[in-house]
Amino acid sequence: MAGLRVYDAASDQLVAPATLPSELTSGRLFSLLEDDEGNLWVRGDDLNDVALRQGGGYRWDGQMLNAVNTIHTVFGFLREEQIVWVLRANGMLRIDLSARKPLAPLPPPLVTSVTDLGVGETLHLAGLPQLPPTVRNLRLQFALPTGHRPEFNRYRSRLAGMDTDWSPWSTDSGRDYTNLHDGAYAFDVEGMDSFARVSRMPALTLTIAAPWWRTPMAYAGMLAGALLCLGLAALAGARWRQRALLARQRELEATVAARTLSLSERNQQLAEQSTQLQVQAERLRAVDALKTRFFTNVGHEFRTPLTLVLGPLDDVMRDSRIRLPERARELLELANRNAKRVLDLIVQLLDVNRLEHGQLPMQRERVELIAFLKRQRDDWQPLAERFGHQLDLELPDLTTLELDCDPLQLERALGNLVGNAAKYTPRGGRIRVALSCNADQVTLVVADNGQGISAQALPHVFDRFFQAQAGHVAQGTGIGLALVREIVEGHDGSIRVDSAPGQGSCFTLTLPRSVIDDAVVPMATAPAEPAEAAPAAGRELPVALVIDDHADLRLRLRRLLEPRFRVIEADDGPAGLAAARSELPDIMVCDVMMPGFDGVELAKRVRADADIAAVPLLLLTAKAGAEHAVTGLRAGADDYLSKPFDASELLARIDALLAVRRRLQRLAPLASTVAPANVVVSDEDKFRARLDAAIRAHVGDSQFGVEELAQALHADRSTLFRRIKELYGQSARDYLREARLKHAFELLSSQAGNVTEVAYAAGFESLSSFSRAFRQRFGVSPSAAYTGAERAAC
Repeated sequence: MAGLRVYDAASDQLVAPATLPSELTSGRLFSLLEDDEGNLWVRGDDLNDVALRQGGGYRWDGQMLNAVNTIHTVFGFLREEQIVWVLRANGMLRIDLSARKPLAPLPPPLVTSVTDLGVGETLHLAGLPQLPPTVRNLRLQFALPTGHRPEFNRYRSRLAGMDTDWSPWSTDSGRDYTNLHDGAYAFDVEGMDSFARVSRMPALTLTIAAPWWRTPMAYAGMLAGALLCLGLAALAGARWRQRALLARQRELEATVAARTLSLSERNQQLAEQSTQLQVQAERLRAVDALKTRFFTNVGHEFRTPLTLVLGPLDDVMRDSRIRLPERARELLELANRNAKRVLDLIVQLLDVNRLEHGQLPMQRERVELIAFLKRQRDDWQPLAERFGHQLDLELPDLTTLELDCDPLQLERALGNLVGNAAKYTPRGGRIRVALSCNADQVTLVVADNGQGISAQALPHVFDRFFQAQAGHVAQGTGIGLALVREIVEGHDGSIRVDSAPGQGSCFTLTLPRSVIDDAVVPMATAPAEPAEAAPAAGRELPVALVIDDHADLRLRLRRLLEPRFRVIEADDGPAGLAAARSELPDIMVCDVMMPGFDGVELAKRVRADADIAAVPLLLLTAKAGAEHAVTGLRAGADDYLSKPFDASELLARIDALLAVRRRLQRLAPLASTVAPANVVVSDEDKFRARLDAAIRAHVGDSQFGVEELAQALHADRSTLFRRIKELYGQSARDYLREARLKHAFELLSSQAGNVTEVAYAAGFESLSSFSRAFRQRFGVSPSAAYTGAERAAC
């Protein structure tokens, strides 16, 4: 047994200590000495060194016994003087431990060679760090620049960009790397000699070039090639069209020459061409109608899923009982904003279709403009803050300023201008919205200090689909400003723009201060009676009938209504009509586009059925636009709501419909006593009787106007105007308004209801316009008439 051993009492064996170097436990030893510091002075087979104590182990010194190379060596130690005597065959060696000097720093390792393993070629270090793209496998050799016992040198390395950590310490002086990608790498090496000294070399940077087809020049060449191909294709297309036009020209010339041969033949050919043109015109009209149906159907197909996206999102974000993490709330708000953005794009798509047909609707009403602009400023402020802009609103020194306009369309026009100003103004800019007026018109100004519009683009900014290029990527659809101009011109106004590159833009809207008839102006909806609370236990719930071919939307409506209604469902028009007749619901909520027959046809059939004619009907539709709402309301619907809808708005409209129905039920017995039956003696008396009967039948319908009166009498509009003018000396509109006021006076005189109820029962949608018209007609206010009747009754 060679080497040092220690007796282990537990196992009763001699074992090799784990803390000693392997040279002391495996080879023969001739002399051994331990000094006060725990260092071991050793002489054995191929061993003549000092094992220096270090932490829990040892490291070889390699210096102090370099001069002792004889086999016969004996060590002696004087502890007090700290001197080691070494006895050799040729004399003695005195080593003073107190005079030892510390080891010098170890020089850093050096990379000795870099070899391409793919071809076995050694790369010149002078050519680094740029390597050709064919190099994918490398061998890197390295060494410590010291000659003392190199077999005990150890290394570790890493290649940044390939290795995630250092390699283990090893005596291997090389590393192989395969499947390297193009890019930059940094090679690091640390070395440790036999004295446990550690040094690290500066990182060696290697760069493997990309293949030629992945270089910027290659990409530029590909792009140039693609553009060249497109240019050649365009040139070929232009030449082909030119040849086709020339061929068509020659063909037409030949046709004209042939038609000059005979007048009769020419007339016949002209007649044939006229017939063909008519056929083509019919085809174009059919194609146009098909396109209109396509746009409408696309809007419907998008709006219904958007309803099912926006509704649950709003419910989750508004429900205070649901505690969401901040990150989840941010993601929900992101989804909600982009879903509304999709809805806005659908509206723009449908607006293009309306613009092409000149059908952009205007629903005018009287708007208090100063309050309107203050509300809009609050809506625009988050947009301005997001872009880092200052938003200023300048208003005249007036308490109120009324304007007859469509508030929704005006909001869209101003919002489009403010949105463009925010997008095309550098961060930190200023957006100014100013209002001024005179006796005849109102002027609105939207100005910014952004990048401006070039002189070449300025004449075309209001053209449809025009997008100005001003050093930025064009955004939007190019219909925004065209839509703004249509809205302004729809109000009989005008718009102009003043702009220059780098100086911002200024859009000026001028609108006339026109006055519209109070009796026919759509005003704010009458306040609904307080909604009924959910029925107590044991009380029968009112019945709500939901008719829609979309199962998910029916489920959504059921969950909204079930806390307060017993909900029944139908998936098409015929099933819905059958359910209404069998269940006699309290309210019906119906989609417009359905199989079987649609919601408009359902409304007509419901109103024609005496058993269910009084059931309130609310239509839901994805068809945007007032013209669709008018169609549904004229068919007999009580209200109209576009998708996607807000859950709280839907419930509020249902509450209002039920409240109005209860109010009409209370007033119905009184309405029959308002006007006595007329005695029919002549044609004029017959006309008067029919006229009064038609007005009495629809006096509470605020949408019943002159057009509807003419339809009820089966007369055209001009005939109706002429007959009423001859008999009463009034226009048809004035006569209808007079009849409403007389009906209201009779109801107030008989105390059939309070002022608000009588106003709506007489067909007025605005309490203020009713009071003003009543005072102008009778010289007293409605409340005074009601109070006077009350005193007379006392």
